[in-house]
Amino acid sequence: MRPRLPVATPQALLDEAEQLSGGDPTILARITAQRQQAAKGVTASSFGAGPVRVSREIPAKAAWRIALTVRGGEPLHMIAIGDGDTDIDLEIRDARGRIVCDDRTPGHYARCTVTAAFAGQYTARIINRGLIKTLATLVSN
Repeated sequence: MRPRLPVATPQALLDEAEQLSGGDPTILARITAQRQQAAKGVTASSFGAGPVRVSREIPAKAAWRIALTVRGGEPLHMIAIGDGDTDIDLEIRDARGRIVCDDRTPGHYARCTVTAAFAGQYTARIINRGLIKTLATLVSN
């Protein structure tokens, strides 16, 4: 059995770049700028710190809920992609349960963009409208 290699996350790569920078101010400034760029969108979720990229099988006529913490004043982009066999929808709700984005267009692809006025808790929900299960992937910034 081969040993598992560590996952190269953006954060881990930036940490390694910082270690290898030799204290060079130009390189450190670029690393800092990249860290700030990467911080947009989801800051935490049911699956850990964002951005999110996760797949799950959703039974027929069922929904999958994902708890999110988002940054205020910055765009949150979410895409839900089904396996092509059934219609899926995507909705995002704020902490009060109000729908702030809803994509119910027919097909196996849905997307939402929201700019939250304040940082806080949100819920994304992928809904399988079809009569068969589907494998859906959720991706966010």
